[in-house]
Amino acid sequence: MKVLALLLLIITSVFSQLTIIPGTLIGTNDSSEAATHYGNPKNGCLKDEISGGVQGADGVCCLPNCTKNDCPTDEPTGTTAFPMCAVSDGKGHKYCVLQCKGVHVGKCPKGSKCTLVGFEGAAICLYPDSSKGLLQFLELK
Repeated sequence: MKVLALLLLIITSVFSQLTIIPGTLIGTNDSSEAATHYGNPKNGCLKDEISGGVQGADGVCCLPNCTKNDCPTDEPTGTTAFPMCAVSDGKGHKYCVLQCKGVHVGKCPKGSKCTLVGFEGAAICLYPDSSKGLLQFLELK
């Protein structure tokens, strides 16, 4: 039990260090193709999501706003990765990611891959980036 508590503290520490760097969004935030949260930004994101990626990691995703540390649970079909309120933009706005490795382990949405973010083995689901840099990016501080 102590090991699990320590692992949770380490993973939480890794994710609490992720912040959004302002940039240009791609797609729309009102896409009819985006049927669920956590989709591929190339298809557009839902109204309560932003397009983004992790600086230094290969990939992008749609990041839903998190309210009171709660994250949307409508994930793409077949996804078992865990929605986690783990990203901040430095202005107090928080966003959710799908954790696929770390405290929670699960399968990423089709077309994305489980990508390491940090040194403690935590990973989130990210899609290949075809935007040529026209996204907001998260930064590990």
